[in-house]
Amino acid sequence: MIAGRRSINHLAGELFDQRAGISMTHVPHKGGAPAVADLLGGKVQVFFASVPNMLPHIKADRVKLLAATSKERSPQFPHTPTVAESGVAVGGWSSAIIAQAPWPAPGLTYNSAIALHGTGRMVRMVSPKKTKNPVPAQSAIGQLAKSLPTMVAGQLLQAILEGRLAPGTRLTEIELAAEHAVSRATIREALTQLERQRFVERVPRYGARVAAVSNDEVLEIYQLRAVVFGLACRLACQHATAAELGAFEAAVREMEALSVKASTTAKSYMERSIAAQQMIIGLSHSRRVGEMYEQLTSLTLWLAMIRQTGLGFATPKRRKDSAADWRRMADAMAAHDAPASEAAASALMTASGQYVWEQLKRTARRA
Repeated sequence: MIAGRRSINHLAGELFDQRAGISMTHVPHKGGAPAVADLLGGKVQVFFASVPNMLPHIKADRVKLLAATSKERSPQFPHTPTVAESGVAVGGWSSAIIAQAPWPAPGLTYNSAIALHGTGRMVRMVSPKKTKNPVPAQSAIGQLAKSLPTMVAGQLLQAILEGRLAPGTRLTEIELAAEHAVSRATIREALTQLERQRFVERVPRYGARVAAVSNDEVLEIYQLRAVVFGLACRLACQHATAAELGAFEAAVREMEALSVKASTTAKSYMERSIAAQQMIIGLSHSRRVGEMYEQLTSLTLWLAMIRQTGLGFATPKRRKDSAADWRRMADAMAAHDAPASEAAASALMTASGQYVWEQLKRTARRA
């Protein structure tokens, strides 16, 4: 998995698991570089990733771009279908299925690849050559089956992500057991799974509740993100190739075009911003920076999804300001000015955090 637990890819994956009714074999990786290496080396067959990060490999035909999770086809790859066109809706996340070349891999068809889409994970399929009695991947019951607590946890997670279970909502075993027609032991295990993922917290003499983040804590997290993202940008400026910088420039130009387009929504711009952030983290070639950034991103991303999708880019002016911040950052990187790149990245994240904090405060006052 390129991104850490509760990253945007992870969240999309959990939603997709529920909506498609499937189960996948997750092969975790500690960063993008080893993940890409395993994909290119044939150790895994399918990778859910950001297209800009994989652009050099796609253009070199080392990997195949199978489908996109965005609502619309990518302007860069207009012939690549979206998963929605195959009947699976995952909410318009800006990522794609990347498969190892040559394609198709043994025992994996395009339809079964679509069933892996939206996971934020790398997956390993069972190879028919390694089994005495080959069984198609889509009919291997042991691979498809999920435990009852895991299925209940998935339903609860979907309710949390969609805002039906708001932060602070008390989660009682008796009520949940009755609602889902399962035992209290099943609910207890499901809540434990969500607690490990930090979607649920337990309070002494109170019980379990949906984890909440205060407005001031959101601002603090953004301030920490500004430091880590600034460092990532400095490292990316030092290590990125000309092709990688070109891909980043293309991503920034896309955001600039979106920022002045009247039909652009806050969510669509947010998706491009997240993809650009992931690109910078990947270009930093630092596993620890990536892990730290994903941990800090998860809480604010989740909060924004619950309160208001695309909260950080709610107005046309805010989107234009953001695009201008990205432009300053891209120009500094193109000039190979590492200190200026770091300062621009930190300023971008600080401005975003301040805007989100003000929006949350305004919402709280109205409530």
